[in-house]
Amino acid sequence: MNFLSLLAPLLTVLFLASPAQAHFLSVDRTVGATIHIDPNDAPAANQPSTIFFDIADKSGHFKLENCDCRITISKAGHQLLDQKIGVNGVVYTFPQIDVYSVRLTGSPKEAAQFHTFDIGWNIRADHLAGAAAVAGNLTKNQTLGGIIFTGVLVLTISFFVFKRRSG
Repeated sequence: MNFLSLLAPLLTVLFLASPAQAHFLSVDRTVGATIHIDPNDAPAANQPSTIFFDIADKSGHFKLENCDCRITISKAGHQLLDQKIGVNGVVYTFPQIDVYSVRLTGSPKEAAQFHTFDIGWNIRADHLAGAAAVAGNLTKNQTLGGIIFTGVLVLTISFFVFKRRSG
């Protein structure tokens, strides 16, 4: 068994332990949108979150200034927000820990620029304001711990493989 055959799976684990970026793509006919929610695509209840979108169409003609684009947020069928979006997105405070329906609708201000669209996501506000910083630090510390553990494991296995070959 050579050193590289041991190293490849361990490096895979190392890369899988790195933090993930969460952006959510949804498509309606020829228009696609990715929702971004700051902070860290993990909204906290009772804390303002900035929601913005990357929107594109297959023809490449979509421009936000040519769109009558609106965001609606609802919970359990009750509409909580209905607002036009701009280039800086929308600031919204999710009132409590729960799952919310976020919809982005758009129609061209002038005919034939792009197809009208209605795109939706279910977003969970899953922690209270103040808990987000603690959860973020735990995630970073857990990732760092995983990286350190993997590094020590690689060095230990390497030591025994080379010791066995030398002895």
